[in-house]
Amino acid sequence: MAIGGVPVGRILEIEGVAGAGKSSLALTIARAFQRDGGIVLYVDMEHALYRGSMEAFGLDPEATAISQPASGEEALDLIKVMVQRQAVDLVILDSLASLTFQSEMEKDSSDSSSIGLLARKFSSFLRVVHPIMEENGVSMVVINQLRQDISSKPNPRLGPRYTSPGGMAKLFYSSVTIRAFRSPNSDYINKLINGGVAYGHTVRFQIEKNRFGIIPGFRSFQLDLVYGKGFDVHSDLANLALRFGVISKSGSWYTIPGFPDRVQGKNEMIRVLKESPEAFDKTRKAVIADFLRRIETNDFAFPDSEGEPLDDSFDNGDFSDDFGEQ
Repeated sequence: MAIGGVPVGRILEIEGVAGAGKSSLALTIARAFQRDGGIVLYVDMEHALYRGSMEAFGLDPEATAISQPASGEEALDLIKVMVQRQAVDLVILDSLASLTFQSEMEKDSSDSSSIGLLARKFSSFLRVVHPIMEENGVSMVVINQLRQDISSKPNPRLGPRYTSPGGMAKLFYSSVTIRAFRSPNSDYINKLINGGVAYGHTVRFQIEKNRFGIIPGFRSFQLDLVYGKGFDVHSDLANLALRFGVISKSGSWYTIPGFPDRVQGKNEMIRVLKESPEAFDKTRKAVIADFLRRIETNDFAFPDSEGEPLDDSFDNGDFSDDFGEQ
């Protein structure tokens, strides 16, 4: 289960700041479910899902049900019914922070009596739905927001503290929690932008919780997000191949499996993986084989792409969860 992707019948939470790439990761997961014949329910509470994004990520419209509920009660009831009927294989809630309940809508904006309402409602929902999800094999991706915690002073070294809405229950019921932040753009993305080929940014994902075991050296990872196309699989494979030593590096020269000539520069190496199916396939198979070998032999000394030990520390701030946060 540690390397088996998204656990079936469990909850995965994706938290992050605005524009980091949370929905992009959720859509990528949805595509993987559809490739295995799964049906996806996308609950768009933010009413912000761009239909063109579905096409860009390769989603099948016939296997995707989209709902834009008017209230939090309507959204949670819909999810409950669909899970009970086993009508879907994956539910995406976008987002938890945007759930607005009827009692909130009917009150004056100055009325603060609804504090903690989201946490209470969602906790009650999870107590009922989570056992049914596990029994029926329905997975759920909960997208959530990270907000700066203004009740505490920022750490001069670590930066501001963050909190996420939804209370403590989601921490208990989520089997996997991933946090997303925008990272300084990779050279590959910068070259695409400067060349006018595409636009995007690099996303850093941090695995904060994994009930199925976190592989040492794999608590964090970075992906290049190309707008209108999704995450770039070729740059991701290049980074993994360098990290595992599948692609050897000597100075600025790279040797790629399945490709006869050495290439100079990382961007050129990614181009070869993109244009040569044989090189891509051999490199991918070698990465998977090496990863499985390391797990079997308990060898987790993963270097980074430059040959230095990978630092998995996360310096974007300390994280907390406030039960009363809406």
